[in-house]
Amino acid sequence: MTQYAHLLATNYKALVAQYLAEDVPSFDYGGYVVGEQDQMAILYCKAEGVVAGVPFFDEVFKQLDCKVEWTCKEGDWLKPEGKLEIARVYGSARNILLGERTALNIISRCSGIALRARMVSELQKEKGFKGVIAATRKTTPGFRLVEKYGVLVGGLDTHRMDLSSMVMLKDNHIWRSITKAVQNARSVCGFALKIEVECQSEQEADEAIEAGADIVMLDNFTGDGLKLAAKSIKERWAAKGKTHFLIESSGGITYETCAGYFCQDIDVLKCSWIMRRSKNKIYYFKYKFTDANEYLFLLTDLCLVWFEHGTFERMKQDALQGLGMELKDTAACDLILNRLKATFAAKVLDFDIQTATGHVKVHLPLEKCAQNDIATLSWVFHCSLLDQENQSKDYLSGPQFILQHFIIPSQTIINYFTENVLGNLFFFFFFFFLY
Repeated sequence: MTQYAHLLATNYKALVAQYLAEDVPSFDYGGYVVGEQDQMAILYCKAEGVVAGVPFFDEVFKQLDCKVEWTCKEGDWLKPEGKLEIARVYGSARNILLGERTALNIISRCSGIALRARMVSELQKEKGFKGVIAATRKTTPGFRLVEKYGVLVGGLDTHRMDLSSMVMLKDNHIWRSITKAVQNARSVCGFALKIEVECQSEQEADEAIEAGADIVMLDNFTGDGLKLAAKSIKERWAAKGKTHFLIESSGGITYETCAGYFCQDIDVLKCSWIMRRSKNKIYYFKYKFTDANEYLFLLTDLCLVWFEHGTFERMKQDALQGLGMELKDTAACDLILNRLKATFAAKVLDFDIQTATGHVKVHLPLEKCAQNDIATLSWVFHCSLLDQENQSKDYLSGPQFILQHFIIPSQTIINYFTENVLGNLFFFFFFFFLY
């Protein structure tokens, strides 16, 4: 596996220093509490990912006088069952805590991008596509170097790093003519930089090539339409003896759709999907039966929160109408929800969860279901979004639900932890265990 740590200029260290300064601009109050006692923290991988961002992670703790030891290599594609130890951090308790969130943000974001890049790279190899698949400049402000680094580790092209790396003329730049825009750009960028022009038609592509553009980007063409246009342009200009240009495709290309764009006439595929934040596959599921035979259901992908507050009668009716299943008592509902909850915990990445106005459908494919899992593999919950206030007195609103059944219980646990555990210097983190 190619290593890219030595590709980084020394300015990445200053970038890490800025991250730390942003997180602790004045006093480290929590650090004051835990003190300077030497401790050890363990970094666990709990979801599939390609390890990336190691130099940044290491630098965070180096600046805090800590030492990191890795049990894996950057670029390793990890698919843990449960949690997998991948690194240990040694240093004072205060310094480990000071750097842990910054370091986790870096390694999580970078590894997520590397995973997406690796998935696309493997698909490219499988299909035999000889062109370049590149990311975009659609990066998180202040985090561009980390994210572009993740693309490299994942095996794809970074595309241009910034506005100074290549000239890209989009529709916002071209007010009068493509020819004039290309000529103006060349007059200032010189021979060293390439010029790329966004084109909405073959006619615009022809004008850009005639004007001297190095790359024409066919924007928002469909798969079949793109292939026909690229082939037509290449053949037309080859007949004129001009083959110096590249054809790039952009617009709505994802892992699921990119194979439909692979063809010998496309030189570059730009895939912004690689850089976008993943649709989280982390779901929280909760249920409760009260004395009034009511149940509460909460499902969130950390972007949207759906909830349902219903009764045994509703669940009984839905099961009969939707699945032909007869539920005779609340014990049967309790058993189903309990098994569903346990299956969530064990197979959260395998669930297909579809959300639409008024309902959430939870489905576990048959091939993913073990013998003792829920008897029915699909369930539809009639849900409301969290930000919707329910005016009916018979149902809890989203904010009420979250407050009573998520925030308050969580706060109770935190208070107990603070009062009874923190004093014994035993610390628990989401990814870290400190001994």
